Amino acid sequence: MRIALAQLNFIVGDIENNVVKIIDSVETAIQNQANLIVFSELSLIGYPPEDLLAYNSFYEKQGEAINKLLPYSKQIDIIVGGLEKVAKKGNKPYYNTAFLLSKGEVKQTVHKSLLPNYDVFSESRFFEPAPTLQCIESNGIKIALTICEDIWEDVSPYMYSFSPLQHLMTESPSLIINIAASPYTFEKQEQRASILRNKCIKYGIPALYINQIGAQTALLFDGNSCAFSKSGTQVLTMPAFETALNYVT
Repeated sequence: MRIALAQLNFIVGDIENNVVKIIDSVETAIQNQANLIVFSELSLIGYPPEDLLAYNSFYEKQGEAINKLLPYSKQIDIIVGGLEKVAKKGNKPYYNTAFLLSKGEVKQTVHKSLLPNYDVFSESRFFEPAPTLQCIESNGIKIALTICEDIWEDVSPYMYSFSPLQHLMTESPSLIINIAASPYTFEKQEQRASILRNKCIKYGIPALYINQIGAQTALLFDGNSCAFSKSGTQVLTMPAFETALNYVT
């Protein structure tokens, strides 16, 4: 399977232009015969959306954006980040969600489990954690799709007692994909690489990591998306602070 990794600058609340950027990358990936294209966390709406989630029209605009993408998914599978409403009444109205679009429909959704609430993060204020976890399947490949913090459970200060990835491994996936909106801090790139490398070695499968670029208020996103082999060797490093579209097989 040929996979495109799209590292883009998504603007909070600018759903119309975010989807234009997504479609442009999708069209390029189709031309380059990719089977799957992957975008970063909350790519449709921007990160972090915070109080914009209080407006139902915001969610409706996201639905319109997904409908624009669905025809393209007849030619290429698309993983894109956004919101999904909580079906049963919970403390929060939305999940932080990754959508798999395939064959003209929303084939599967994955929700973020670990919601950071420290430093610059306040996700547990806005989102419900995933009630269940399952792998996705694209082009016959089973994928452990995770969202940012969901691979950080064993990193100091060890705030989580649950490992989403370990749970997904019970389904014997062939690939890990982590979509993120991970802000830049000093030595953050090395920390991410260490986490991904260790996961690949531990579970014996390759991993892809896709991050956004750009800025939102005090947050600066550095990109540095990457790919690791099952032995933990870094086989792709995308540029820092630049838009990019790269391919792995």
